[in-house]
Amino acid sequence: MKVKSVVVKLFLLTSSVFIVLFLLMSVGQLLFFEDFYKHQQFKALKENTREFAAQYQMKKGDTEMVDAISAFLNENKAQLVVVDRDGNYLFDNPFKIVIALADGTRITIPLYVYRHHDQLMTAGLKTGDTISVTGLFQYEGNKEIFYSTQIKKNDGAVISRKTEHSLTSMQVLTGRIVHFVLPRADQWNIREGILNFAVTGNFPLADAELQTLEAGNRVTKEWVEPWSNAENLILLHPIMEGRTLSSIVMVVSSVAELQTTYASLKIYYLYFGIGGILLILLLSVFYSRVVAKPLLTINDMAIRLEGMDFTAVQPLKRQDEFGLLSRNLSSLAVKLDAALTRLREMNSRLVSDIERKEELERIQRAFISDISHELKTPLSIIRSYAEGLRDGVAEERRDVYTDTIIDECERMETLILNMLLLMRHDSQMTLFQPEPIALTDLLERTCRLMNAQLTGKQHRCTIHAKPDISVVADPALMERVMLNLLSNAIRHADPGSEIAIQVDEHTPQGVRVNVANQGARIPDEHIQRVWDRFYQAAASRSRNVTGSGLGLAIVMQIVRDHGQTCGVYNTENGVVFWFTLERYGEQLQL
Repeated sequence: MKVKSVVVKLFLLTSSVFIVLFLLMSVGQLLFFEDFYKHQQFKALKENTREFAAQYQMKKGDTEMVDAISAFLNENKAQLVVVDRDGNYLFDNPFKIVIALADGTRITIPLYVYRHHDQLMTAGLKTGDTISVTGLFQYEGNKEIFYSTQIKKNDGAVISRKTEHSLTSMQVLTGRIVHFVLPRADQWNIREGILNFAVTGNFPLADAELQTLEAGNRVTKEWVEPWSNAENLILLHPIMEGRTLSSIVMVVSSVAELQTTYASLKIYYLYFGIGGILLILLLSVFYSRVVAKPLLTINDMAIRLEGMDFTAVQPLKRQDEFGLLSRNLSSLAVKLDAALTRLREMNSRLVSDIERKEELERIQRAFISDISHELKTPLSIIRSYAEGLRDGVAEERRDVYTDTIIDECERMETLILNMLLLMRHDSQMTLFQPEPIALTDLLERTCRLMNAQLTGKQHRCTIHAKPDISVVADPALMERVMLNLLSNAIRHADPGSEIAIQVDEHTPQGVRVNVANQGARIPDEHIQRVWDRFYQAAASRSRNVTGSGLGLAIVMQIVRDHGQTCGVYNTENGVVFWFTLERYGEQLQL
């Protein structure tokens, strides 16, 4: 089964969710934003128109109304005029110059036609100045308006704008400024001229529209500019005096501007969408790696735990759930490592105990088998001689029979004792009591104990050792080793020969004790088997030698239990058995 990376899964999931949400939002904006934006704009326009109508109805001063209409124009990007029910102007754009001609006629000159309002700002016009205005009269919005193309002060300052008509075809009016309201830079609006065409094109009102206004309700309608075919929204808000329609607030808002804005937004959203998707992909990759990194680390920890590797599980240095999980895994690794260590130790001890038990059982079986085999011959001899005594053997043979039975009983007793000693050593039941002992005294004592056997075969026992040599060993067991080696040396030595005991104190093990005799040599094929239990090479060395075959096996077992070594080699005229001992003062290894 193919397992996908969690980083890939998390990246695909995160990027897919955000891209889908982003696309839904973008598509929703492209499909519904225009209608929503129009609705919100017209909703705000209606509310602001209602507020302006309320201010106008309160009959505030000219300055306050100028500020109110300026705020309305800037906030709503629309044109506003107050007319009566027939479309006659009651309050329109306040930014204008009114001059009085020589005959007293007053002419209104709108300022919104001047695109470069900074010329008006720097001209320094003020009430009372005499100016000459060049332009044309036009009838718009149910009133005659003088559109100027040039304003000239008496001191020579000229303010002009581009026009399609020549100055020679225009009228020149000279008069004194009696009213002048100059807009600030944030109050300038060049679309004011459209308002005049809208009034001309929509008044007089239709009967249905007039009835709606007289009922106190607003009228909303669409109007297309005749020269540019641009769409506009016209809002007519009634101002009532009691139940009578006194005036109408007319607002003209350009729908074309909204459409242009929305077209720009479409292009913007196209680039924004491409950039947004790329950003989402980058953030998804970063997010996936940041979130998946601790997961991958924890997964690696789990893999190590699965592989029984508890040493490399280190917790993450984080304070969140990932850090808590990693610390729990690390704690689990420590506990599992300790538990497995204890289990291995217990298992090792159990295996050792089982092997020990099996070894004891083997020793017991071997002991029973060996003693059964070794006791069979002496028991047969004893039985035969006992039956002879019972049958009335000749008187002169009775002592021989009796001595033979006694010798075989002693031989069996020695055999049993030696086998019991070996069994105790095999089962590690022998209690060692190592202590410093004088080696020369030990050797002299064993020679005295073997004096009867030495004298019986006319052997001489000589000791070649310094009197101050001390070793660390169990005195009783070392005495048993020397007795067995001397007994073996006497048994196989030529009559009247010398048994030599020599101590070499320059070996790496400490000291080495050599027991040499003069007699038959051990054949090379048998020399490594003399340590085996019940093995006797006497057939090749002497036909008259008897023994249990356990003495040398006991020697090897005792020496090894002391952590030492032993060996045997032939000389020109005999055999040398040797073993090592630890000198006093060196560490005892048992």
